[in-house]
Amino acid sequence: MNEKNQILDAYDTAFHAAAAGLPGSGTDWATSLRHDAMAGFRASGFPTRRDEAWRYTNLTPLQKRPYLAATSANEITGIERADLPRRDMDGARIVMVNGRFDETLSDLGPLDGSLTFMSLARALDEKPELVEPYLVGETGEDGIRRLNTALMADGSVIILPAGARPELPLEILYLNSAGENAAAHIRNLVVLEAGASLDLIETCRDTSGNGSAFWSNIVSTMVVGEGASLNHHQIQTIGSEALLSAAANVRVAEGGHYSNFVLTAGGLVTRNEIHILLQGRDAQATLDGLCLARAGQSLANVTIVEHQSPAASSKQRYKSILQARASAAFLGKVVVARDAQHSEAHQASDSLLLGEGATANAKPELLIHADDVKCSHGATVGALDKAALFYLNSRGLDPAAAKEVLVTAFAEEILECISLAPWRQIIRAEIAGWMRDGEKVSSQ
Repeated sequence: MNEKNQILDAYDTAFHAAAAGLPGSGTDWATSLRHDAMAGFRASGFPTRRDEAWRYTNLTPLQKRPYLAATSANEITGIERADLPRRDMDGARIVMVNGRFDETLSDLGPLDGSLTFMSLARALDEKPELVEPYLVGETGEDGIRRLNTALMADGSVIILPAGARPELPLEILYLNSAGENAAAHIRNLVVLEAGASLDLIETCRDTSGNGSAFWSNIVSTMVVGEGASLNHHQIQTIGSEALLSAAANVRVAEGGHYSNFVLTAGGLVTRNEIHILLQGRDAQATLDGLCLARAGQSLANVTIVEHQSPAASSKQRYKSILQARASAAFLGKVVVARDAQHSEAHQASDSLLLGEGATANAKPELLIHADDVKCSHGATVGALDKAALFYLNSRGLDPAAAKEVLVTAFAEEILECISLAPWRQIIRAEIAGWMRDGEKVSSQ
């Protein structure tokens, strides 16, 4: 038996051993959904670099050994409130420990009364009809999503009724504290009905302290109703050996707006994928991202935006800052349907290389079937301007400070798109810390 089959067998064995205890196991449709997904995973396995959409994602760690479900019991992980990352803004916080909702660590008090939150595990067991319309048919198109569907143990179900507009943001905090080769398969559902609005923050942190090889596999379904607005912010600062695959399927109705900003600054392998369907007239999507990559890291942002209705618009801007021997990629595809006249779509990818051996890949695509549209794409890759560095040095800045000034200026344009001012300051602090840590490593 080859190594690939041994790994697939390990997942299959783990699934069948756990199936009866997984949320929703008493519901026929959920059981069928899980078994179909597992059968699909067995047939496809993990994606490889021969798959065009995965050619810049290094999945070698997943292909060498199985990552099996982690425990979530807080008495085992030992995490206390004092161990949680500091908060620099008000709002409710949902805490997931090793992929499962932890009520004792969460802070649900500031939740707006009109917002409904329920853990996915509870929804599947107690109110399966609430999530069935959104999960059935969402098995996934690749092995990673199929495995998520088969093994999803928990997640967040967030529903805003028509017109609900909470003033404070809602944060989902993912904490990974398990040992080597553990995994969490998380499934989220976010629904905004007509005219609703929400600032949603997702934060991924590693609290193990040992840089363990933990895999977070997060899949989210997001529905933005007519005239609704979802501002989705993500920050990923997981351990140096951790793996993260995050995928979001987003549907935007007429006059709705979905915006996303993602900061990726951790993980051995991290892949963010967003698939957006602009389904109504004047639907909008704004996607921005910043990758900070160190030696040995492989980071990727993958987007698919489908303009299915007239007068829809999308704008994408992604930037990468790569230290020596780091790798980052942007793969962006825009599809404009024949009936989606007067659509407007723009893509831009810019990468800054700070050392030898850094690799930046960009593959923007436009597939246009309409004839009255405004669409563009572009990509740049370059190093720091030596003349600018010399100028700053001549004005009294040491080389490290001059470098930080230029890198910060490169990132600043994309930070201005962040609507939450406290969140913008948090991102700036992350960039500064990343630069300082990088200088320490390079000087050793």
